[in-house]
Amino acid sequence: LHPDHGHPRHPWVQRHADYSNPDQELGSAQRRREALACYFALVNFIDEQLGLVLNALKDAGLEGSTRVIFSSDHGDNQGVRGMWNKSTLYREATHVPMVVAGPGVPENHLCHTHVNLIDVAPTVLANA
Repeated sequence: LHPDHGHPRHPWVQRHADYSNPDQELGSAQRRREALACYFALVNFIDEQLGLVLNALKDAGLEGSTRVIFSSDHGDNQGVRGMWNKSTLYREATHVPMVVAGPGVPENHLCHTHVNLIDVAPTVLANA
């Protein structure tokens, strides 16, 4: 979906890119790969931190009585359509991670359904 491959941008997205174009500033495919590698390293770091929280709950004996919901305020374009950061309402920027753990939540279950912040409140209420 990159404009360099013939995919036209929505006029608003093009106007935004004319003002601020991180994809062009990265310059090369190698730099884009490095930017993605950095992003994935940050995701890994957050995953490790979430593991520390869950282990602390287990060590404190609270694992069986505490439900944890982890999410984020936005996704990231990650170079799709030549866009980076959260500057659009395309699904790459609006879909968020959501991790749910605790009593009644199946362990090691991976759901491939995309979530959005609108899903957080119903999820919390359904599990209250």
